[in-house]
Amino acid sequence: MCIERIDFDENGLIKPVVTTSSGIAEGLDTSKPIYFNTAVVQKNFTFNNEGAGRAVIKRNAEIGFRYILFTGEEKTVEFRGAGLEKITSVKIIANGEIIGKGTGGSVITLKSVKPGKAAVTILVKTNGTVRLETLHFKR
Repeated sequence: MCIERIDFDENGLIKPVVTTSSGIAEGLDTSKPIYFNTAVVQKNFTFNNEGAGRAVIKRNAEIGFRYILFTGEEKTVEFRGAGLEKITSVKIIANGEIIGKGTGGSVITLKSVKPGKAAVTILVKTNGTVRLETLHFKR
């Protein structure tokens, strides 16, 4: 469950509410694990209830978080879960800019991470089933 901020227009009507990953907080904290079950953009993957709610990817997926609060000091991001050796490529996009990409493995080097709140999209391609549980940013 998540509480979202609501705003009103000049007529006193509620403006459309955009679902976020962080509720009323500014964004998800990169000093703590970020769980994939907080993703709000979910294309081509499902959740299961084992562990903390893993994202199960069978081929290609788009996973989005609205919002992650970057310090600007993040150097890498590590995926944790099962079947990570089946990841063939990853692209990480923050506010429309690619900040990391890699082929295979569970650790992606980040470049040009700007401090502040960002909508983050992760594009993952696999050659089999992968179960992603958490993201861990390292400074």
